[in-house]
Amino acid sequence: MKDSEEMVTEQMMLQSMANLQLEALKKMFKEFPMEIGDLVKKNPKEAACLGFNFSDLDISFKKSFFQLSAYMKEVPIPRKS
Repeated sequence: MKDSEEMVTEQMMLQSMANLQLEALKKMFKEFPMEIGDLVKKNPKEAACLGFNFSDLDISFKKSFFQLSAYMKEVPIPRKS
């Protein structure tokens, strides 16, 4: 039982040291703006038949992931008479 507790403690220490090193490495990188074009204008017209169109896209980079947000506006569906 004692060996498994020591192993868990060693794993936690190694993980903590790795996290500290990765945080220090991350601070060396700088943010820079990047032009990716107007994705909203490139929205295919065929998407309107699904009942929505994109009105805004937002890409934000957080600590260890990026978040993509899509804002949509409802499109009235034409009814066949």
